[in-house]
Amino acid sequence: FHGGFGLGPVLGVPGDTLQFTDAAVHVNGRPCPRQDGMPMEGSVSVPDGCWFIWPRLHNVRTVNVSAEVILSAVTERAIVPHSQFRGRPYARWFHREQVLTTP
Repeated sequence: FHGGFGLGPVLGVPGDTLQFTDAAVHVNGRPCPRQDGMPMEGSVSVPDGCWFIWPRLHNVRTVNVSAEVILSAVTERAIVPHSQFRGRPYARWFHREQVLTTP
């Protein structure tokens, strides 16, 4: 993982349960589209004070590391504590109003 920041949709908030299948990710039972690299099975509960934000990975190298280990590390890092957030989101971005949506 490289340092820096990333922008992505918040898929889960505290108390949400995400269940992964090969067809979709279910957030509290509601299906949402899968994103690249998501697990095909299993579930995650979002703890208090965190959000679930799936990272967008461009180049994944698996030198001497199994795909399961990488997937586990990425899933662990997708649970982002509020202490790692900086600043506030803009109300407008490139003249487009930013709308809060729920997964």
